[in-house]
Amino acid sequence: MIRVLHLLSSLNIGGLEKRLISLLEVIPRDRIAMDIVCKGPTTGIMAPRAEELGAKVYHCRMTPFQIGFARRLAQIIRRGNYDIVHNHLGAFGGVAVWMAHRRGARVITSFVGTCQLITRWSSQPILKQLNSVYTHLNIRYAINHSDLVTGVSRGVLDAIVPDHLSRSNCIVLHSGVALNSPSTMQESVTLRQELGLPAAAPIVLHVGRFTWEKNHLGLLAIFQEVLKSVPQARMLLVGAGPLQSKVKNAIIECGLENNAILLGMRNDVPRLMRCCQVLLHPSFFEGLPVTVLEAMSAGLPVVASDIPGIRAEVIESGHSGFLHSVNEPLAMAQSISQLLLNPALAAKIGQTGRTIVENHFSLAATANRYITLYENCMLQKPDIIPTSMPTRHSSRTIDAGRQSLKSF
Repeated sequence: MIRVLHLLSSLNIGGLEKRLISLLEVIPRDRIAMDIVCKGPTTGIMAPRAEELGAKVYHCRMTPFQIGFARRLAQIIRRGNYDIVHNHLGAFGGVAVWMAHRRGARVITSFVGTCQLITRWSSQPILKQLNSVYTHLNIRYAINHSDLVTGVSRGVLDAIVPDHLSRSNCIVLHSGVALNSPSTMQESVTLRQELGLPAAAPIVLHVGRFTWEKNHLGLLAIFQEVLKSVPQARMLLVGAGPLQSKVKNAIIECGLENNAILLGMRNDVPRLMRCCQVLLHPSFFEGLPVTVLEAMSAGLPVVASDIPGIRAEVIESGHSGFLHSVNEPLAMAQSISQLLLNPALAAKIGQTGRTIVENHFSLAATANRYITLYENCMLQKPDIIPTSMPTRHSSRTIDAGRQSLKSF
């Protein structure tokens, strides 16, 4: 049995956190025993679920000087006799990597996005500069002193580790999701009744935290264009966050109160995806968006930003979804309208997306990749750790793809 200790901010709802819970559900603990350290103010709302699945969840709060965190982490590693420390702390990962090596554990550092932590005080000019230096030094230390470094997509590695092609300890470690079940007509009717929506209204869905990188104001501009050609359309916005009130005010200012509905946090996102017609995902940046994968697994066609992390690795525009520049809201609106007005095209795009997830981004495939990652890390064989197979539209062969992804 290999003992792995994951380090992250908290077990609140997010792509990384949901993936860890899913892995706990499917990876046998007698083969890979995974526990979790949370450095944030709390362990998060999903901590009880992790503990139900057998994981120990430690609360090791990080203070600005990090001395107490380092000491507590050292105790946890020693008492738990962990073989591998899997670091997901981003800008705070340097001290964790240093302490893990001091305790004889091997270290994997993983990055899930291209925008690293920005602290609350970074709006002050001098502090912003200090924070930038601090972030850079921590990330570079973690990269240079980890046994393995992974990125959730090639775009993430390009952004975080520009010289990854000249290194030997870096791989792409794709995420995966549970496959969604097919929708039924009754389920769709019931949802519309619950939300007070017209029975025939086509629904555009957005799922994401209300933060600036998710581009909610751009989302509203796109939907306004959609309404010009599909006036009966409705949009559901799922999520919460610091910009929620601002978005609510923007909806009122745009006169969209009857068409755009804020649903807040929901625990039935898979059902929403089965019952909607299009997922709109116009983010400014992403690592490998779990929401997009979840939509594709439900056969829900996706219109998204043409950005690293989605482009090529997940969606080929016009084949398994539609991608446009984030600065082209009209083009996004036209693709959405095309899908809403052409159910046959939407079904074809949706089925192609589902097949891609089934073949390359399933939860089972992800679990196997993580098991192999940990076993090969213990064997010191990073160059043979499998990545996600390229999607069928990729021009690279499997062997060439693996060779380029293992190089750092």
